[in-house]
Amino acid sequence: MEIYQIFKKGSTLRHSVFKDVLSKLGKGPAKILEIGVLRDLSEEAMGGDGWSSLHLAEHIEKYGGQLVQVDIDQKSMDASNEALKSFKIKKSTFIEDGLDILKSCRGKINFDLILLDGNDNPIEMLRQMDFAEGMSRYILCDDYHTKGVMVDHGLGLPRVIYKLEDADHEMALFGEGIKENSEIIIEL
Repeated sequence: MEIYQIFKKGSTLRHSVFKDVLSKLGKGPAKILEIGVLRDLSEEAMGGDGWSSLHLAEHIEKYGGQLVQVDIDQKSMDASNEALKSFKIKKSTFIEDGLDILKSCRGKINFDLILLDGNDNPIEMLRQMDFAEGMSRYILCDDYHTKGVMVDHGLGLPRVIYKLEDADHEMALFGEGIKENSEIIIEL
């Protein structure tokens, strides 16, 4: 079965998070930067292994725009390219460290959404957030339950926490219109 068919028939807690986040972008073209791409094409990986690439590509195919993908691992980028091959979207890929891309884009390129899912290091997330702030309408951080404490204490930005029911996992959204901390419990 094609990867997109597996994606469409499945429903994970992350589907609800991405549906909510991407709805905030509206129905016009969006420029999205994804740091950390889909890396495992097995159906078992759909719930948590970078399948965000499919959500982002689907949104851009429907409304237009561009997907910029960054990952340090060529095998992951190859998997993502395989998964997204049926999408008719404008896409750029870089085998590079996410922080380096953010540094090189700062002051030159603005995004509608930046997804930070490139590593599990809390200090690295704080560094990435520091550079991403002001470059995008929204910033979505994956694995916030393990690395968000650095961002909360380091930057103190208002955010929405998506708590995934029955899972030890959180994602956090920062950006436009978020004035105070809040939580959304996602359940199937």
